[in-house]
Amino acid sequence: MKKIIALVTFILSFNAHAGLISINLSDTEVVIGEKIQVDIIANDITTDLFNFDLNFDTSLFSYDSTSFTSDITPLDPFSYAVTEFPNGLAFSYFGIFEPILTIADASNFVLASFELTASAVGTSNFSFSNIEFYEPFAFNLSDIDSDSMSITSVPEPQTVILFGLAILMSLVQHQRLKK
Repeated sequence: MKKIIALVTFILSFNAHAGLISINLSDTEVVIGEKIQVDIIANDITTDLFNFDLNFDTSLFSYDSTSFTSDITPLDPFSYAVTEFPNGLAFSYFGIFEPILTIADASNFVLASFELTASAVGTSNFSFSNIEFYEPFAFNLSDIDSDSMSITSVPEPQTVILFGLAILMSLVQHQRLKK
């Protein structure tokens, strides 16, 4: 029984993790004709297939396709696609035979990096939409449809309460054995 309680306490005391995709901009204010570097960083992503859209005001920025780089270097040039559409850019990756796990070791890596050139005066918000990630070998769909991305903390178990509960249970058990 002690081993079971210790095992349950040990398992529940781990931190919870979730995959995260973030946008990093090289600058927040630019003048017309100036370029801005956009980095899309992935953390703890384990997937073989993904699709997502990066939305921004395309009347204010023009995409430079020659500046595109990524830590994902597919064997097949058709497995990673970046497509321009009226509201921004669409990213797709199909790498069943070359999963991201082997490429980036499921850690922090640059999913996409590119330059945008400012072409008009105004303010633009960058956001994700139509996000679809498929788990490796299981093809479970994680679909998040949102106009903007907000970062929230992942809830994790209260380890102090769990350890207190384990100590309380062991004291009660010890008292029973004394009688």
